[in-house]
Amino acid sequence: MKVLIAGGSWLLGNQVTPLLSFVDRIDLIIQSRNLKETAEFVVQFRSDIILLECPLPGGNVLDLMHTLKSGRYEPFVVILSDFTYPDFKTKCLAEGVDYFFEGAFGPSDMSPYLNDYKNALATWHAAAH
Repeated sequence: MKVLIAGGSWLLGNQVTPLLSFVDRIDLIIQSRNLKETAEFVVQFRSDIILLECPLPGGNVLDLMHTLKSGRYEPFVVILSDFTYPDFKTKCLAEGVDYFFEGAFGPSDMSPYLNDYKNALATWHAAAH
């Protein structure tokens, strides 16, 4: 299983990435820094799981989602966003995002989000196997 992590915040590096250790059979973890690099890595590696931090420098996450979900390749996509606009969340979910976590993320307020995220990954992993 391949995981693409798009973004470089404290949250992804220090909190979310370690949660992947419970998932069996992760062969490769790839990290991208911006939307262009993410789009290139999606084509190159065809990751099973894509974690998108939003906003992601360099473009519109919705365009990437439209491209991802328009073909046969359908990875499990999670967005972690500090945008709190309901329309944005609705559009992302309509484009095929599997889980959307929103709010201002920081070390002190991560616990509920991390638990939700861990449960989402466990559900996906159980359904895929």
